[in-house]
Order: sequence, then structure tokens, then C-alpha cells
Amino acid sequence: LGGGGTTPRDHVDGRSDLMSSSQISENNSGSTLSVSASIHSTLSASTLADLENFAASNLNIQKKGLFRKKVSLKDVLSWQAQGISKPLTPVADKQLKKEAVVVFKLVQIYMTDRKAKMDMTINSVSMDIAEKGYNLAGLRDEIYIQLCKQTSENPRKESLRR
Repeated sequence: LGGGGTTPRDHVDGRSDLMSSSQISENNSGSTLSVSASIHSTLSASTLADLENFAASNLNIQKKGLFRKKVSLKDVLSWQAQGISKPLTPVADKQLKKEAVVVFKLVQIYMTDRKAKMDMTINSVSMDIAEKGYNLAGLRDEIYIQLCKQTSENPRKESLRR
């Protein structure tokens, strides 16, 4: 077929055929932590500065401690066992702020980082998260950032599988 050593399997709609994510995860034996670590270690200083600037204008970089020391971007966007007290993104509406905190607890429950109540199932929790994102447009970015946070540097493989 046209020479050049390519087969129909090599090209799909004019693009190179890439491995599916399931093939990639099988080849890496399910280890997303090593991929995440290698990506972070290869970022240049200017890229990190750009990320810091973007985060400063688009995320709620919280302060903690007695002297209100700024939390680093890495800490803001890395897994944590405890809940959050404020949304990770700027949310203007007071009710949405409360919902953001509730959604974070649901994400933790879904990932088995927090104990579920007796009447909760894995499907009901995932539906609650999806419905909140669907019904409350102001929470969509917040939910995305929360999911990124809880899957970055999460020490529990069981949590990452979900």
C-alpha cells in the first residue's frame, strides 16, 4: 500500500495510530505515579514560573500557619488526606463555596480516602459528583482541579485505580 513501510493500521484518518490508554497502562503496569514524577522533574524553571503565575491568578493559593505563610503550588495541587475548608478555585457565590467543600468530601469518598456513610454506594457518590458538575456550572472547574489534586502524588494505588 503506497510503499514507505506503512500499513493501514499505522494511520487512522491521516494520523499516526497511538497506543490506547489501556495499552499504555498495561505496559506501565498501572503506575501513574512514575509518569507524574517524571513529568514534574522535566519542567524547566521558566515553565514552573509560568505555572506559578497562572495558579496565582486562577487558583485560591491559601495561606497557613501562625504567620500566614503561602502554600506552594505543589502542595495546593497534591493529594491530601484531610478535607478542604475553601474551594481551590475562585468561587464568588457563597453557596457554591459550600458545595465545593462538599464535593471534595465526595471525591475523597469515591477514591476511598474517606469513609462513606452507610447509605452511600460507589455509584451514588459518583452520580452525586457528576450531577453537581452538571447542575452547577460554577463548580465544573473546581471539580476538575479537585480530581487533579487527589490523583497527584496519591500514595494509595487503590485510590488511583478509581
